[in-house]
Formats: sequence, structure tokens, C-alpha cells
Amino acid sequence: MSPSLFDARKAIVFPKTAMDFRTNAAGLLKELRDDVSSETAVLARELCLDLGSQMRRWNLDGLIRGGDLDAADVEAVAAQLAGIAERHDSREETLSLAREEDKVGNSQTGKICAAADEGRLATYWGHDYCTGMDFSLRRGARFVTSNPAR
Repeated sequence: MSPSLFDARKAIVFPKTAMDFRTNAAGLLKELRDDVSSETAVLARELCLDLGSQMRRWNLDGLIRGGDLDAADVEAVAAQLAGIAERHDSREETLSLAREEDKVGNSQTGKICAAADEGRLATYWGHDYCTGMDFSLRRGARFVTSNPAR
């Protein structure tokens, strides 16, 4: 059984060290390769999107700038996750992942958040609703609340 998105995201996108990233990624990739459930494709797709999003800037890019981790290592894990998702997905789901990766990578909101992170802009954006948080987090939201909806 695949881990939850929360646990997998914590292990892969927010590891404490580069060694944790490598160890966690190797373990998760092995687990996902051995799992043939449909949840595997969903988890692999979500993590692949996370690794190509602003979420990567918050932690992994710091490890890369510090010389502890190579960008190629992160990109290789993302490519393997995409391959695992593709193995389970229909052609339409595979194209959908590619379209979403493009939207996240070219997001104007993401560019604004990146400029704020770099100190070039004094604007911070957040998400104040109970659903759709991944959309905001991937584009660089500085804060997220999960107010209940009625």
C-alpha cells in the first residue's frame, strides 16, 4: 500500500538533508514500482507536480544551492515518478499531467511568488479556503489556512 500524499510529500519534497532525500526517494520509488494499484499513479503524479513547482524552492533548492544535492538528482526522481504514473495512466491522464506541469511552470502567480522570495517584490500571496490548496502551494502561496466551508 502506498504512503499518504502528506507522508510522501514530507519525505520527498521537504527532507531535512540531501541524504534524507536520496534515501527517501529510493525507498518510495521502489515501493511505487512494486505497487500496481491505481493509487500509485495518483501519488506519483502528485509528487511529480510538486517537484516541478514552487514547493521545490522552499527546501530542495536550498540543498542544491548549498552543494549537498544536485538538481539532476531531483529531476531524475521526478522523471521516474512520471514514468511510474505513465505505466498506470491512460494516454489522456499522461497528457493531463504534462499540461498541468506546463501550467505550474509558467504560472504568473508562481513568478510573482518567486520574485517575492528573491526580495524583488514585496507581495505575499496566500490561500484562504478549505479546498484546492495544492494549486496554491505549487504556485508559491506563502500561507494556507483551512477554514471550514459550509
